[in-house]
Amino acid sequence: METVPYVSIRCLDGRWPKHGRVDMNNLAKIVLFLVVGVELFYVAVSSKEEGLVTTSPSTFSARVVYKIPTMEELSRLFPAKVHPLLVYGTFNPIKVCKNVSRETREVGFEYVYLGREASFEDVIFEIEVRGLRPALIEELIAFAARYPEEYRQRPTIALGSIAEMSDYHWYWFILQDEVGKKLSVSNIEDNFRPSARFLTVRK
Repeated sequence: METVPYVSIRCLDGRWPKHGRVDMNNLAKIVLFLVVGVELFYVAVSSKEEGLVTTSPSTFSARVVYKIPTMEELSRLFPAKVHPLLVYGTFNPIKVCKNVSRETREVGFEYVYLGREASFEDVIFEIEVRGLRPALIEELIAFAARYPEEYRQRPTIALGSIAEMSDYHWYWFILQDEVGKKLSVSNIEDNFRPSARFLTVRK
């Protein structure tokens, strides 16, 4: 007959438990349960404090051609609106995206949510510290073509390419509302709402 090891455990108030000993097999299960519980609690608290959640890596992917489509092609993809800045303005990648390869390839995307109001600089910092970078305008367009239902009733924002016109700076976003599918811009000077959703790429 196999002998099951036991260990004595004293209660926090110094008393011995009723049976005075605990089955080591059960003790291992208790310890594992406590360790897992502590880790889950830490993740929950961290996420709540930092207010940022990302999807699992490469939840979405699309083939990206790093060239802006023609206005005719864009109008088919976004029939409700294509902002004229795409044609008449100038736009450049932000600093963290300047060295991104322009080679056509399959790109994996992740969403980032802050869950709090934040400035442009705050968002870029939170994205970078997690090993991600903001999506470029070409990547946003490719994402929109591959996942047309993903931006229904909720904007998907790409901060990697900033448009410039008349001393103002604008970021790109896609949205499908009751009017239809849109590719538009908004001023980076305005803070983002807690519900903002950012499209990112792992570095």
